[in-house]
Amino acid sequence: MPPILSAEHRSWPLATPFRISRGVKESAEVVVVSIREGERTGRGEGAPYARYAPKASYVEPAVLSEGVDHLFVNGVPMIDAGRAADALAGRVIRHRPPAGTCP
Repeated sequence: MPPILSAEHRSWPLATPFRISRGVKESAEVVVVSIREGERTGRGEGAPYARYAPKASYVEPAVLSEGVDHLFVNGVPMIDAGRAADALAGRVIRHRPPAGTCP
């Protein structure tokens, strides 16, 4: 069975507002990504940054962003010279939060 990739937008409220000269941020807008192969699942998150041009969508979550030339996970290149590598470098983290503590 081929790996299954999923991505979704999340808005996480910050415990306290983050203030800098450009403004105030009260929540973190992130993309949560997971890849599953068999019984193993890897997860990660990222936040959009004006320097990069995100291209992925809910319809095409695997489309790479412009401006990301190199990305390493656990020291393994996942994006090399702007191209996706054929690697799974993360590791499974098993954790079951107490009921009602996680949305």
